[in-house]
Amino acid sequence: MPRKKILVYFTQRRVAADPFAHLPERREIYWSIFQEGRSRGFDMYLGVIPTIYCGGMDFENVLFFTGEQFTLQNERITFDAIYDRNSAKNFPPKDIDHKTLNSLAFKTLANNKDLTYALLQKHMPLTFPLASKDDFEKALSHFHKEEVVVFKPVDGFGGKGVLITEAKNLKPTLITPDKRFILQKFVDTSNGVSGLVSGCHDLRILVINGKPTMLQVREPVVGGKLANMSQGGTAREVLYEDAPQCIQAVISEVHPLIDALFCSPMYSIDFGIDTDGTPYIFEINDQVGLKTITGKNRGRFCQNLFDSLERIAALPL
Repeated sequence: MPRKKILVYFTQRRVAADPFAHLPERREIYWSIFQEGRSRGFDMYLGVIPTIYCGGMDFENVLFFTGEQFTLQNERITFDAIYDRNSAKNFPPKDIDHKTLNSLAFKTLANNKDLTYALLQKHMPLTFPLASKDDFEKALSHFHKEEVVVFKPVDGFGGKGVLITEAKNLKPTLITPDKRFILQKFVDTSNGVSGLVSGCHDLRILVINGKPTMLQVREPVVGGKLANMSQGGTAREVLYEDAPQCIQAVISEVHPLIDALFCSPMYSIDFGIDTDGTPYIFEINDQVGLKTITGKNRGRFCQNLFDSLERIAALPL
C-alpha cells in the first residue's frame, strides 16, 4: 500500500535544504514534526513559495522531506491530508475542507470575536458587538462610568487595537464605518492562580484532535494588562494536568462542542481567572504558536497532531 502523503502548507517561507534555518526558536519543533510524521509512516512534504495549488488535493513545487533535508519536487503531487500553516482567509476551499487541519469554517470562527461569543458566551465575559455609534452608546450604558472595560476590533489578534480603560474614557469616534468592534467586560486577573502565576495572566490551553495537550502561562510586562507576546508579554509552558480544575471543567464542556461542529480542529483557547475565582474564555486561536513547545509537551503535541492527520488522511475525498 502506498504511503500516505502529508503536506505542511505555508505560503511565506523560503525554499532551502533547511527552510527553517532562519527561525532558530522554531526550527527544532518543525524538524520534530517532520521526523515524527516520517516515523509514523507518512511521506512528509512542505509547501512554501513557489508552491502552486492546483485544485483538489493537488500541489506542484513542494519540498519533500528525506529525513535529512528538504528537496524541491517539480511534479504535481496529490496529498492525503494538509496541515494548514498559512493565514489566508480563502483556504482551504470547500471541497477539501474536511481534508485540512483546520477547516475554513473554523478559521472563520477563530478570527471573528462575534462568532466566537455567539458559540461560547456561557463562558465568556459579557460582550457587545459594535457596528455603529448607536451600538456603541447602547453597549456603554451597561457599564458604570468608572468601570474598566475592553474595546477591541472583532478580527484583531496579538493585542492590536485593544483598549483597556474606564468606560468614561471611550468616545464614539472610535467607531469607524469600515470596521466592527466589541465592547467587553474586563476580567481582573490580578489575583493570579495559586501555584502557577502570582498576578495578571492569560492561560492558554492547546487542544488537538479533541485532546487537551498542554498549558501555556502568559504574563504581561510589569504594570501591563495584555499578555500577548507581541505586546512584550512572556510565556512558559507546563503540563495540562497543572491547569486549574475550574478551567479543565470548562475545557471538558467546550471542546466536544467545537469538535462536533468543526471536525476536531487544532486550536488554542485563552482563559483568565477573575478575582472571584471565575474562569473566563478570552478567545480561541486557529494558528498555534510552536516555539515554546518543549520536553514532554512536544512529544504529546507531535503524537496528537499525527493522530489527527492520520484520521483526516483516511477520509475519502
